[in-house]
Amino acid sequence: MRRLLLLAGALCATLPATACRDHPPSVPAGAVSDEAATSSDQASPAAATGSAAGAGQRGTTPLEITAKVGGKSYRASGLGECQHTTEASIYQVPAALWVARYSAGEESDLEHLNLTIWEPKAGGAAQVNLSLRVEGGEHQIATVQGGQLEGKGAGSVRRSGQGGTLTVEGESGEGAPVRVAVSCPAFTVPIAEGG
Repeated sequence: MRRLLLLAGALCATLPATACRDHPPSVPAGAVSDEAATSSDQASPAAATGSAAGAGQRGTTPLEITAKVGGKSYRASGLGECQHTTEASIYQVPAALWVARYSAGEESDLEHLNLTIWEPKAGGAAQVNLSLRVEGGEHQIATVQGGQLEGKGAGSVRRSGQGGTLTVEGESGEGAPVRVAVSCPAFTVPIAEGG
């Protein structure tokens, strides 16, 4: 429980000032692990079940990214994070969680990607948070109901063995058309931070 509370505090520290005040994280009974989601996500702790692989360390999953932003194409590959759990929630809505993170730094045209796709258990469209930095420009898509909305887009997950491809297509809050696909050979279980 202490790990979960530390995680909730760390998550609130990364969110806009009003996010945790308006929608504090909830800790469901029996939760044992969580995912520190993208900076505009509001995640409540998730049990680490239903994932394709065990708990993983940060930056240890090889992944491939293709992106098209404003008509220009980008490709990147390297170590990042690919995570999945079926036991998560977003703004108290039970959902499956898919995460891909990558950071190459300024030496690459595709500098940073942070993608979260939430699939509500009750059905309905997947909800997306995407933060993408290419050539020094930031592009954001946030469609999570209950959070601060930015741009528009749709997300999907296509499974393939132990891995799969996370895809987002839409328009960033900055007005650029965006399409991103992240291929992951496997997914690890999101782990709690801060303990």
